[in-house]
Amino acid sequence: DAICSQKLEFPDQPKISKKLRDLLKRMLTKEPSRRVTLEDVARHPWFVERVLQPRALSKVNISSAEIKDAIRPATWTIPEERGER
Repeated sequence: DAICSQKLEFPDQPKISKKLRDLLKRMLTKEPSRRVTLEDVARHPWFVERVLQPRALSKVNISSAEIKDAIRPATWTIPEERGER
């Protein structure tokens, strides 16, 4: 009952930013029709700054030799049964 009837409060510790507090309040809104959507979360300033890290992705060039060197055939070893030696 307390979850449905009491106001959302944050403890003093750990300290969280105003942006994160805002996002959490929006996500934990009791009335489902007023709660943020996933799209809203993805556009929220805290999410964009902290999770998406909007740095431009740079293209990585990998040569065929590097790929060949990185990929090795798999080898499997069956462990001995305990007690058999």
